[in-house]
Amino acid sequence: MKDKLTLSIEKDVIEFAHQFAKETNQSISSILEKYLMELKEIQDKEYEVSSRVKKLSGFFEDKDFPENKEKMRRIFHEKINNGC
Repeated sequence: MKDKLTLSIEKDVIEFAHQFAKETNQSISSILEKYLMELKEIQDKEYEVSSRVKKLSGFFEDKDFPENKEKMRRIFHEKINNGC
């Protein structure tokens, strides 16, 4: 079911929208609807987390977070190399 939506948009963006709609022979509503549907599809997709990331997930929950990147990398490499 279609419904109405009121938007507040910068004037130059509205002018661009009208020009783009005319050039592509589409309504502004259909352009926005298609764009929002694409965003919804991207959000709805479930991304598979790699097994390596799953193994590292929660690693620092009960520990102090390393103070620098080098120390964090060393800890991660040690964890991975020790069979996690």
